Amino acid sequence: MRPPQAASAKPPARAASMSSLMKKEMIEAYFRALRRRIELLSEMHSRTLTEEALILCIVYIDWLASGHYGGTGKGNKHNFCRALMELGGKPVFRMFHPLILLEHTDKHAPAAETEIKVLITTNPGQFLGESDVYGAFEGSSLSVDRKKKVLAELWKTSMAARVYDWCRNRLIHGPGYITVSFDQTVLPDGSRVWIDFELLYGALKSIFNEIERMSIEKCLWFGNAKSDSSWR
Repeated sequence: MRPPQAASAKPPARAASMSSLMKKEMIEAYFRALRRRIELLSEMHSRTLTEEALILCIVYIDWLASGHYGGTGKGNKHNFCRALMELGGKPVFRMFHPLILLEHTDKHAPAAETEIKVLITTNPGQFLGESDVYGAFEGSSLSVDRKKKVLAELWKTSMAARVYDWCRNRLIHGPGYITVSFDQTVLPDGSRVWIDFELLYGALKSIFNEIERMSIEKCLWFGNAKSDSSWR
């Protein structure tokens, strides 16, 4: 006589399939509702509720960034900046203001100051591209270990980090926000930069679209396995 077999710990294939389908439907419903909220921001802005629309825009970027990168980054600021730089759809978030970059270099990597000054001089009055800035540090006399550390922290000097410091923090913690523009520094194509609702609303829509797509394709909340486990 055969001994009784232990029950399988794995759910039947049909049950697992139904569970996956239900989860996907929940994810789709969540993002449909969030999309409607995001679409309302444009209407709020047109009704002169500019600061209120901008506050919610920042909050939704924060939500999405924390969900997508949560548990994998270096905290809220890093997650927020990564979302803008990697998913925000605008190259400006990955660029560097020359004066801010020079100040950072002087303080944290003086051995690379000559290369950074040359880069600024050859691109007068322009925001500096990510690959050019990284190349300047790579070509400097910094030690290998110091180079690695400086490059790993360079995101803190990016325009994405300026959005976090100048816009996100002032809106969330006070005293409020005014549009930031740059009169003497332009993009390489000569266009000017304003950190305002239009820029950040465009970034929010781009971030939302990418994270919604990844969430549905992978059947993971926010496309992130770590976030997914906390939403079960």
